[in-house]
Amino acid sequence: MFKSFKNKAFGVIACIIVAITSIQLSEYLGINLLGFENSPISPIMIAIIIGISIANFNSMIINALKPGLDFCIKVLLKIGIILLGIRLSLIDLISYGSKGLIVVIPCIVITILLVQVLRKRLNISEKLSLLIAVGTSICGATAIVALAP
Repeated sequence: MFKSFKNKAFGVIACIIVAITSIQLSEYLGINLLGFENSPISPIMIAIIIGISIANFNSMIINALKPGLDFCIKVLLKIGIILLGIRLSLIDLISYGSKGLIVVIPCIVITILLVQVLRKRLNISEKLSLLIAVGTSICGATAIVALAP
């Protein structure tokens, strides 16, 4: 039991380190180097690049951290998305939502349908095409990672 907890803990700590590093690197690159007021560089994309680099450099590290990484993807990411959704107050939903839904819903539906049509022409699997459609129409990498499992 302690070994299982230890494996999860190391994976969660690794995720926290990558997240903090990604945020700091995003701010440094966007604000200090490029001179923007707010960084246009997404910390999520930096985290994905770091993860890909680590996985390609040493797969033994990923295998050792897998229980904690899986916990972060399956539990913590979903909790984070729920908490982001809760931040929308009912007043915001009423004031912006009714107007925005007129545009947002057709955009999501059209994007998903368009990607499904292109899927057949490009010979892409149904699961991959759904991930692309959701990522494109909703909120990008976070939606893809949440939907992937």
